[in-house]
Amino acid sequence: RSMKMLRGTDIVHTVFGGLSSLILSRRRNQKELIAIGEEAHHKIAFWANNGSKWNAENKAFLLEAEINFAKGNSAKATTAYEKSIKSAHDHKFINEEALAYELFGIFCIEEGNLYKGNECLEKARELYEMWGAKKKARSIFYL
Repeated sequence: RSMKMLRGTDIVHTVFGGLSSLILSRRRNQKELIAIGEEAHHKIAFWANNGSKWNAENKAFLLEAEINFAKGNSAKATTAYEKSIKSAHDHKFINEEALAYELFGIFCIEEGNLYKGNECLEKARELYEMWGAKKKARSIFYL
């Protein structure tokens, strides 16, 4: 399928497939899964830069953050998480802002910054609650 012909369902599949691969790459120490995340990032970044910045920009930044997390590039990951959060907020994607805060919180905790991590997880919980995802909000645990 041509990149210009992407549908909304293609974007969702690509983003969550990429995020899942990147998270598994860390959990299972399978660096070869990073390539799937990088391919997803390439597709979403293309879409963000060629027609739908408002819809895809935050997703591209979130994939970029997770790629850098998986590769051990903490400073680049932090910057990309912050950009994803800002973009999702600016474009009123409450659920995606919540997801970015949640993943940033996990990153911060795994990097040893419990205070910042818990702060991000609390913000994610608040946003999920605001969005109406009450069960998801209750699933957020703090350390």
